[in-house]
Amino acid sequence: MLSILLALALTLALASGGETPPGEKPAETAPGDPAPPFDPATPREISRRVADLRGLEFERPPRVRTVSAAEWRRRTRRAARREGSEPERRQTAALEDFLRLSGLAEPGFEAEQATRGIGELVGGLYRPRSNRLIRVEQPLAGPRLDERVIAHEIEHALQDQNYPRVLRGLGEGSGERELGVSALVEGDASIVERRYGRRYLGIETLDLDKSLLSPANLALGLPPALVASVRFPYTAGADFVAALRRRGGWELVDRAFRDPPTTSEQILHPGKWVAGDEALDVSTGAESVLGDGWRRLGGVESGELDAVLILASGAPPDLAQRAGKGWEGGRFEAFRRAGAEGRCQAPCRDRRAAVVAFRWERASDANEFAVAAAQYLSTRLLDGRRRGLSFQVGSAAAAIGVGRRSTSIAYAPSGGLSRRLAATALANRRS
Repeated sequence: MLSILLALALTLALASGGETPPGEKPAETAPGDPAPPFDPATPREISRRVADLRGLEFERPPRVRTVSAAEWRRRTRRAARREGSEPERRQTAALEDFLRLSGLAEPGFEAEQATRGIGELVGGLYRPRSNRLIRVEQPLAGPRLDERVIAHEIEHALQDQNYPRVLRGLGEGSGERELGVSALVEGDASIVERRYGRRYLGIETLDLDKSLLSPANLALGLPPALVASVRFPYTAGADFVAALRRRGGWELVDRAFRDPPTTSEQILHPGKWVAGDEALDVSTGAESVLGDGWRRLGGVESGELDAVLILASGAPPDLAQRAGKGWEGGRFEAFRRAGAEGRCQAPCRDRRAAVVAFRWERASDANEFAVAAAQYLSTRLLDGRRRGLSFQVGSAAAAIGVGRRSTSIAYAPSGGLSRRLAATALANRRS
């Protein structure tokens, strides 16, 4: 579900680094040695180097245009304020409602502020159809880091000219498939960027803390779960590509571009992609419980990454990661009371409802998720009594459902309604 925000921010691609791929050692420099003189390469020379590192060829190198940081901030703010289509607006509202109800964001959170905040960190952007690279001036970064960002974006141009359907399809889908493709695209570019930095720039690659509550996620002043979801393609995506390279070299990475990953589970566990494990199609059945007095805002597949990020907002990150394993499919949906669009105090729990349902490989996986979910709700949301798997949240409620190989979490104005939603979601599986 958090991939909704990722889709909103895809055109504001965040050029971030990551850890050194296993099996590759960072460049070594002696402490105290003066930095050698640096002569920046031209875009054409960077393109030649990137093609050599990746083992692919350009039809034609991209053009590079530089914009000031101030101009990029103006563009970012316009993009964040831009109104999408009615379905896009409803999906964004559904995400906002879920984040508020679940406690993953503050009650007054709005997706616009997140899109703007993430967009202002962008160092570069490649536009596929025009074969143009936009470089954002970063005066404090220095010429070496600036060149490394350009190499990252030039790799996107190389992807586009060799696998155009992959890159040009980004932003047109949603949910898990969009997240999987984005992780492949950004993971590949991140690996090339790091190798370029070591070979041509003498930049040592640092290990970054990729945990949910890492400083990188908290520094933006945005919900950590959202920042983690946007960083996911660069961090987990790079790990995915590195794992494929260890297993089968660039040839296996090229195969992934011909048959891209379709879930966050495949990115987190590359063997799932190799084996062709696909997600189950899940339905919550919530509309049959809510009836005519409610209207559906939106819904989307909910993957292993979503499960981990929800749990980690209240449970220990290591427990959340363990509880996310064994995922087979998921679905998220959000609803509002019909005709209840007036002013209310956020998060408007008396007028909102949401359900997230998951299917698991084994009964033990479902039980482990339920244990972690109870800890998340107790830590993050409990504001009154807890009775079994039902939790009082102010004047509203949340409930956990547990089946043999299924789980659900429901948020609703009352305990009875949240329990019915959670129980109904357990019985719904499309395939």
